[in-house]
Amino acid sequence: MEKTKVTYMDVDSLIPYANNPRLNDNAVDAVAASIKEFGFKVPIVVDGENVIINGHTRLKAAHKLRLKQVPVIVADDLTPRAGEGVPSGRQQDWRACPVGHGEAWHRA
Repeated sequence: MEKTKVTYMDVDSLIPYANNPRLNDNAVDAVAASIKEFGFKVPIVVDGENVIINGHTRLKAAHKLRLKQVPVIVADDLTPRAGEGVPSGRQQDWRACPVGHGEAWHRA
């Protein structure tokens, strides 16, 4: 198993997934406060085209904090079947994150 590589990317280069089913605008302030207090602990996950798989709320919080770059995991090895076993409530969407529970962690 390869180690997960975290890199930093410009926030303006990340593309929100158009069909993201989560409407978490009410969580942006809390996530921004968490990032400000504890740092950016959970990277945003994107596909090979910089489309966000997991981390839409963290990106909005980064914009609110006027961050220029954020930590990112590029999951460019995903296929349409990659998200089938993910218990995130997004199984119907292959962009479901196979690596973590970032959004849920920030809401906890």
